[in-house]
Amino acid sequence: MRLTFRREMGVADLTYLTVGAARQVNVSMVFPLVLDAELDPQELRGALRELVAAVPRFRQRVVRRAPWAVHWSLAEEVRIDDHLTEVSVSGGLDAAFARLPDHLERPFERGRPPWQALYFRGLSGGRSVLVLRLHHCMGDGLTYLTAFQQAFGARPGSPSMEEVEDRSSGAGHAARALLTWSRRTASAAGRAAAAALTRSGRAALRDELQIWSAPPPPGHLGRTRSGQRIAIWKVPAESWARSARAHRGRHNDLFLLIVSHAESEHLGWPEEPSVLIMPISTRPSSPDAEQDGSIALTSGVVVLDRDDLRTGNLPAIGETARAARESATSSARRPVVPELMHLLPAKIRRRLHLRLFARSDLVASNVGRGGRLRVGRAEVTTFTAVSPAVGCPVAFTTFTSGDEVVLAASIDPGIITAPAHLEAAVDQALHRFVGDVERVA
Repeated sequence: MRLTFRREMGVADLTYLTVGAARQVNVSMVFPLVLDAELDPQELRGALRELVAAVPRFRQRVVRRAPWAVHWSLAEEVRIDDHLTEVSVSGGLDAAFARLPDHLERPFERGRPPWQALYFRGLSGGRSVLVLRLHHCMGDGLTYLTAFQQAFGARPGSPSMEEVEDRSSGAGHAARALLTWSRRTASAAGRAAAAALTRSGRAALRDELQIWSAPPPPGHLGRTRSGQRIAIWKVPAESWARSARAHRGRHNDLFLLIVSHAESEHLGWPEEPSVLIMPISTRPSSPDAEQDGSIALTSGVVVLDRDDLRTGNLPAIGETARAARESATSSARRPVVPELMHLLPAKIRRRLHLRLFARSDLVASNVGRGGRLRVGRAEVTTFTAVSPAVGCPVAFTTFTSGDEVVLAASIDPGIITAPAHLEAAVDQALHRFVGDVERVA
């Protein structure tokens, strides 16, 4: 798979930049790497220098020359010590992850590439933890999980990465960006107007407006400035696959069942027959596809049947999810394309973005698979992506790392007042539907 990091910032990336600037929500992606050994300071810095050299976005900063011209530009110098914090802890992984929320509140430095590295040393058993934190405007989790295979994998079949250069600068760059913006928004407006002339198009427009205008549940749309609580579980990949087959479903269907069942147990099963609305994040899955280092988020939702969740009816859950995904990604059902968001003032765009996530009980993203990694001389024993909860109570991700499936939860303690109860519900769901589970942190 070829990763292309373009200079132009996409509308979804720009929205995350705007949301983060308002400091209303957590907009950072977190990538924990649990290592089986402790790296000395020089070895650690050498590994991070290799990461910066391998992944273009790690050496790029955000530049805004005009309201329509926000792009990425090479930083003059990337000093590892400007991005790295080292912390000594005593105890196991729980001790390290207990210290993590405080560090996740640190703002990203303006004028520098928006990423941070946190290294916990001194853990029992000689282990250590490297945590990479990226502002969500840098792209999506799947892109960087793929990129880290290149930086830390060093094996045949790693994705190639390309940095697309734009040689225009100053007024020329701003003019070119304005022309591109004008073309895209005019095209989007034309598609929306054409859709309004047909019955199916008008129905799709009503669906779209309902998604953005539906009010969130009470308490969901608030300031989430109290940190980010992270919980991680591991399951042997064979156990996960065997369980999915036994329940007559697929990997992702089982993932949706586990996290939705856990959330319902935590919140209490509703009286209504349907439960749980979740945004769907979609990315190309073909190994020949090109990913452009930006976010591909649709506003589609999934409404799962309460009784299907209770009984573990995996075929029905899978069919519901696939139908919702097809509807969300079909051009016939999405006449209001993302470029239209460029027409809105930043404050309105930010509010719409928060409202979309806040009306959901959870976000669930399957971010693919990868092989085993090494950082310096240390082997990575656990690796995954942790998505920000944004405006919803919890975000779940699943990532297949080597022969293990890693499930991670990003919990917003500003909304989830009893996170330990939610984590216990995840434990119960994993033991019920899979059985072979290890709690990492």
